[in-house]
Amino acid sequence: MHLGIDFGTSSTAAVLTGDDGAVTPLLFDGSPLLPSAVHLDVAGGVLAVGGAAVRGGTADPDRYEPNPKLRAADVTVPLGGTGVPVVHLFAAVLWAVHAEALRVTGGVAPHEVALTHPVFWDAHHRGALLAAASMAGLPAARLVPSPVAVASTLLGRLQAPVVEGQCIVVYELGAGPFEVTVVRSTAAGPQVVAAAGLAGAGGLDVDAAIAAHLLAVAPAGARLDPGQQRWLTEQARLAKELLSAGTSAVVPVAGRGEVTLTPDDLERIATPLVRPTADLTLRVMRDAGVDAASVAGVYLAGGGTRMPLVATLLHRVVGIPPVASGQPELLAAEGSVAVLAAPHPPAATPHPQAVPEVVPDPTVPDSGGPDSGAPDSGEGGRLWDWLPAHPVLISGWTWRDAPFHPLRLGLPSGYGWTIRARFAEPEHTVFLSRGGGPLLFRSVAGLATYLLQAGDHELAGLDGWPAARDLFVSLVHDAGDEDEVDLDLVQYNLGFPPRQWMPDLLVAARDVAVDLAEAFGLQDVIALLAEGSLLDGVDDLLRHADRTLAGRSARRRLDAVDADAVRWDWHAIVTRLDGIIAWAD
Repeated sequence: MHLGIDFGTSSTAAVLTGDDGAVTPLLFDGSPLLPSAVHLDVAGGVLAVGGAAVRGGTADPDRYEPNPKLRAADVTVPLGGTGVPVVHLFAAVLWAVHAEALRVTGGVAPHEVALTHPVFWDAHHRGALLAAASMAGLPAARLVPSPVAVASTLLGRLQAPVVEGQCIVVYELGAGPFEVTVVRSTAAGPQVVAAAGLAGAGGLDVDAAIAAHLLAVAPAGARLDPGQQRWLTEQARLAKELLSAGTSAVVPVAGRGEVTLTPDDLERIATPLVRPTADLTLRVMRDAGVDAASVAGVYLAGGGTRMPLVATLLHRVVGIPPVASGQPELLAAEGSVAVLAAPHPPAATPHPQAVPEVVPDPTVPDSGGPDSGAPDSGEGGRLWDWLPAHPVLISGWTWRDAPFHPLRLGLPSGYGWTIRARFAEPEHTVFLSRGGGPLLFRSVAGLATYLLQAGDHELAGLDGWPAARDLFVSLVHDAGDEDEVDLDLVQYNLGFPPRQWMPDLLVAARDVAVDLAEAFGLQDVIALLAEGSLLDGVDDLLRHADRTLAGRSARRRLDAVDADAVRWDWHAIVTRLDGIIAWAD
């Protein structure tokens, strides 16, 4: 049994597949789409999800988050007077999906789980999604880039198979940021060739533009309060669906009468937002070295592609009539389980996980009252203990909420992978080690194998590590270029004049050097990087160097620093750090 989940900006879709390969969409209140909204129900002591959250948010908007996915970069989200960790919002949605899957299967847990994510999500965002899946009681999940999942669905449906090496274009327009990806068909499965994204062009932006148009053309009236504005935006979304189907819509505007919209109105309103997505599609195709004659097709995914304008503009700009699906919102979820079923390199064997005997319901409070957890998993607890298992603590820190990230370090002695964990309260950084300096592995595979097999590092001694390590191994396997800090390159870059110093490189290098120095008690390095030091001042200038106005002053002041002293200090730091590294392979 496989479970595929497409955690979306405004709605979440999920499908189950059995041994026969048949795909069964999960239904939530009769719909294959679960609103991704979350509402903090203080009276019930729970995080309500889906339709219950939408209803709760109507009456209590201050404790309502309609689009948790858009808050992925935040640590917490204020709901009323409570700061709720973003990972808990994610987990609430995934827990609702898990609950429905268990209900459908009669309590039989899925053997494997796939979670889609935007192709541009970095390790921090992917790690939050994996942590949320673990909190929701799901078996070790495999992350699948959304365009890869969509391509897997499409390639499996085509009557004429795509020739190996040929490309398709996946155009994804959902509620959130737009993404377009060129995907190549290979023997190992779909492979991303080129991708780009565009904020401000999703379905939520179209809804906002329609709402603004309604206010502009409606008779003048009192200024809308936040609740009325949210209500109007929802009416705009409903109108968009009618207009996309070719039907006119009569939209009430609070206190200002009604406004009639036609499909032509939708085209005029949405064109300035959608046209850039078509232009970007053509640009990405050119970057990938493909054109209208060589690709196997342009395929539409996401609910926003239901607007006829999308296909019209794409055909006009790209020169290919795009191919639409009857249910574009389900393509990614369906494709994610196809990726699980396809041959792929062996993944870590998931550890057995207990399945709740009672199908959980995240919106039903425990009988213990407002301070009790929900749903009743047999454990009870306070508000954040509504999940199926209590978090494991490390000297007062919750490891499951801590941002554990793979990190590739470049040093004079070589390049290697380790794990860095930053705890916020109290502020503390931990590196993978075994009594000395950080352990470094020359390959991601070596690090993953060590985590699975070895028991002589400090993580292995933590309570719950056997159940947790698959989460870390999955995160390690998904590591990318954004997880690299090249300290060796720092010395080379500093050989150039200050105007040619690379701000991103040097700022990232200082951050990791501070973490290493504090984690391993390197007082000499701490002194060189301390507040008020030469390198601290340089770091402050570099953080402003790329700004439009402040950057001019920062760059002028950089030219005046003692460049030789900066080079010498950094040489001392890199040499010291290189000396404490423990190569493990």
